[in-house]
Amino acid sequence: MRRLHLWGTMALCATAMTLFSGKAVQAQTDPGAGPLRLKVGGYLPTEGGAREVIGTNFLSLGLGWDIGTVDGRRPARLEVYADYFDRIKHHQAADIGRFQVSAYGLGVAVRFDADPNGTLKTWRPYYGIGTGVYRMYARQTAVISVLDPRPVTERDEQFGVGVKFLIGAQLTGGVFGELEYNILPRPEIFNDDINVDGIQLRIGYRFGGRR
Repeated sequence: MRRLHLWGTMALCATAMTLFSGKAVQAQTDPGAGPLRLKVGGYLPTEGGAREVIGTNFLSLGLGWDIGTVDGRRPARLEVYADYFDRIKHHQAADIGRFQVSAYGLGVAVRFDADPNGTLKTWRPYYGIGTGVYRMYARQTAVISVLDPRPVTERDEQFGVGVKFLIGAQLTGGVFGELEYNILPRPEIFNDDINVDGIQLRIGYRFGGRR
């Protein structure tokens, strides 16, 4: 948990430095695409134990809104984002039944233009960092005692700070793709922390502007 708070503090500092080091925060986004960003893709936990229990094929959805740009030596864009993923896995093992984990996140991200001179004509690479508040939910049904074969259900809900590191590319026409690594709060089930840190790969489309 200390590591998570450290990353969250670093992400907040990076956002603040971007805001105060830029010449100005513009109210409008880049004219090449709209401010509304819709994202869909998949989420993969990187911890082996989590993949075994939870599974790998998470459905991931995202919504973003560009709230402004920062002019400086390294142009940056600010985005308010909302993320969601969910996974339900039914185990065949006799001692484990149904396992569910889901995440809801709301936060702010900073995307830095990796090609500020615009030398690439058909796509614009970028990288960034974000942080937000996440609600993590986990629920598991299992047999916890050989003396009592009846399954027991335990659930946990955690609210905490999460952090994401991202790289992406904006294509002409409003299409973009993003690859993220997420560090998330960990709910506890049967005295075990559920490590859902992982990789998120999504494609998206930007609405609301001239292209």
